[in-house]
Amino acid sequence: MQKGYTNKTYIESDKFIKEKKHNGFNHKVNYEVVNKLNFVPKLVEQTNKKIITKFINAENTIKIEWTKDLLEQIAFKIRKVHLLDYRDFPKRNLKKRVIYYMKKAKENGYDLTLINKYWNKMSKIFTKMNTNNATHNDLAPYNILNNEGELIITDWEYSTRGDKHFDLAYFIIKSKLNPKQEKIFLNSYDSTEEYQTWFEDWLENNKKAVSYITILWAYAYNKTNFIDIKFYENILKK
Repeated sequence: MQKGYTNKTYIESDKFIKEKKHNGFNHKVNYEVVNKLNFVPKLVEQTNKKIITKFINAENTIKIEWTKDLLEQIAFKIRKVHLLDYRDFPKRNLKKRVIYYMKKAKENGYDLTLINKYWNKMSKIFTKMNTNNATHNDLAPYNILNNEGELIITDWEYSTRGDKHFDLAYFIIKSKLNPKQEKIFLNSYDSTEEYQTWFEDWLENNKKAVSYITILWAYAYNKTNFIDIKFYENILKK
């Protein structure tokens, strides 16, 4: 058995079993809705205490080289997520999560000077986010498997209604895409000129939000090895 960042997980035969640890914000989504997608681990059983899916013996994408083909593939799949009926997903809770993490970070004794300084700005960003998309909310490389070139998106426990730009920013930041890779990824997601011209500023704001919530999550769970100077730099950008 392994203790994950929130839950306990283990493998039995061809099944991947996750024992849920509820924190008030996760495990709200009905996995039957997610199971409609053809690039997720297939559901075997779900209860309030655990979720069982088919085990996929594949590596995550933490050390992957994000080639053009893979970026196009993940962009297409993320877009399919965003096209699901958002009404089938629980209500957004990002701002509440931030406040919760802030409280735990303070209890853990971390210096929140920078966090507090930018709270009003970040609070406005979280408040202005749309809620008309189905969103994953944790599109990091450790939640994306590379199954012999076929990308599988896992770990849907924080999935809610939300803003697609948060998902896009999350993937870009957590996958550490360079400017060329980011352009390929975004053009593959939506290449229309009208879309590209208006969303850039909002995407940058979402990058700030991703960095902010990641720092607080790391403080809340004493996982500071997950953050580096770039997360702070993103918050400080004007």
